[in-house]
Amino acid sequence: MWSTYRSELERGAKSFGRDERGVTAIEYAMIAAATGLSLVATLPAIEGNLVVMYQEILDYFAA
Repeated sequence: MWSTYRSELERGAKSFGRDERGVTAIEYAMIAAATGLSLVATLPAIEGNLVVMYQEILDYFAA
């Protein structure tokens, strides 16, 4: 009984180690997280310039 359980457990562990489903999704999630963190870090530094730029665009079309 225990040998059957152990062999099933070993087989399951080996197939889990070889299983690559979902790896691409995890990679894309890591890229999205890195992109989000970089945006959060840089947007406050350029916020003032963006406000001025968009205000100039609005003023141009309002005239």
